[in-house]
Amino acid sequence: MSRFGFIQDHSSAFSVKRLCQVLGLARSSYYAWKKAREARAERARPIAEHMRTSLIVDALRAAQAERGCLSGAIFHSDHGAQYTSAAFARVCEQLGVVQSMGAVGSSADNAAAESFNASLKRETLEGKGLKRWKSVKHARLAVFAWINRYNTRRRHSANGQLSPLIYEQRTASLELAA
Repeated sequence: MSRFGFIQDHSSAFSVKRLCQVLGLARSSYYAWKKAREARAERARPIAEHMRTSLIVDALRAAQAERGCLSGAIFHSDHGAQYTSAAFARVCEQLGVVQSMGAVGSSADNAAAESFNASLKRETLEGKGLKRWKSVKHARLAVFAWINRYNTRRRHSANGQLSPLIYEQRTASLELAA
């Protein structure tokens, strides 16, 4: 976790000014980081009121831009038209992504994705009642912040109580050492 992320996570308990003093950071640096982070989130995370192929392709390309290489990654989905389209298959092939689809009518193979979606809805969208945001931008930022925390800090029992990021880094290190 970065010092700026720490400040953001604890700004409800302590003032940004005090946190910056304790960590030896200029407040202007924190606010510049926050503004740039919001701008990056806005650009890199497609969100729309539809589930067309273009949205899925944009999300996959954003993942490639973020991670560099997706070769060998497995994209598991249901049999929705956007996932079975020729355009999506072409992009997966170009990026080296392996497509995977479960059996029609079976929810068991998609349990991890369903659990993720349920947690996102419960912890971000619903909370203690249905949340309303000032704008779509605010909703995007809330979802982005939750996903970022989910991937970088939240521990998962399936990963030996490691966050997905740490688990992936350790797994990659072990593969390189082998």
